[in-house]
Amino acid sequence: MVIALRKPPDPALWLSAHSGEDIHEMDGVDFEDLLAAAFQCRGNTVELTEHFDRGADLVVTNGRERCSVQAKRWDQWVDRSAIDQAIAGMPAYGCTAALVVTNALFAPDAIAYARTHNVALWDQKDLANLLVETGVGEVSSAKAPTCPRCHIPMDFKKRHGAFWGCPNYRTTGCRETAKYHHLNLKVAGHRRTPEAEPTRRRLFELFRR
Repeated sequence: MVIALRKPPDPALWLSAHSGEDIHEMDGVDFEDLLAAAFQCRGNTVELTEHFDRGADLVVTNGRERCSVQAKRWDQWVDRSAIDQAIAGMPAYGCTAALVVTNALFAPDAIAYARTHNVALWDQKDLANLLVETGVGEVSSAKAPTCPRCHIPMDFKKRHGAFWGCPNYRTTGCRETAKYHHLNLKVAGHRRTPEAEPTRRRLFELFRR
């Protein structure tokens, strides 16, 4: 079994250093560290893999159960390649489960592919639940942006990905677009104590919910 090489950040110190940051604008390494902090606050043991990893970005452990976690801080649909990476991390890091976590959404074919390979998928709504449950993030609903050309609210488009688009595309040919995120996700200024501590479930059940 390959041993993970990077120690996870101390959650309190990491939150202090990244207070108020927009999670949708993070780079990949900071997003991995955010997840590491959240899972630690949930009571799991976390290892961060080497930068040239073998499929998993994090290995999350609860007791004897280990999960290969692939982190995707993306602005468009996450495709099936992310599922393949999570699967590849299972034998490389001695895991029995696989999970892909993103701040975005998953492509329809990726969702179907994950079901056939028993890989759990957490999109931005599931990530928001994790952040709120652990008290490491702040979540609010996002409003549709205004088209800078037509000055009207944009519509959600998902035919060729997930994005905001101008509703005048078919009438005037306006091609203005914006990244789609239906939730605003920010790092909490300090860890807030959840109103009720979550029940500690078996990791396998957690990642299969």
